[in-house]
Amino acid sequence: MLVFSVGFASVLIVVGVVAARVGQLILTWLSSRWVGWVQLGAAVLIVIVGLVLTANAWRTVAAVS
Repeated sequence: MLVFSVGFASVLIVVGVVAARVGQLILTWLSSRWVGWVQLGAAVLIVIVGLVLTANAWRTVAAVS
């Protein structure tokens, strides 16, 4: 039972260390300049898709009426 406990504890420690390092890498990646441009591009794309869908819906409503 002691061997299981030591093994389980060591696995949890390794998982915690790996998670901390990956989290640090992600924070570094998110602070880069181009991520802001990607977010802006995604927002513009969402607005364009919304406008296209709205225009198609208006055409459909006008055709039914």
